[in-house]
Amino acid sequence: MPYEKPASDNSVPKPLRHCPVCGLAMVASKAQEGGREVDVFQCLRCGSVIAVAAPAPGSGKR
Repeated sequence: MPYEKPASDNSVPKPLRHCPVCGLAMVASKAQEGGREVDVFQCLRCGSVIAVAAPAPGSGKR
């Protein structure tokens, strides 16, 4: 029987992000190889880069 990944795996594709400059799809990647979430998006056409920063620990509302 072939191996099947569990449904809760983080490899589930996420919706595409579109470039705010030209509207084309962006390529998602991880800034750090050991990271869990994609946090860098680069446009395929114009080269714009969006880096999504994770919230700092303990920066929540009190």
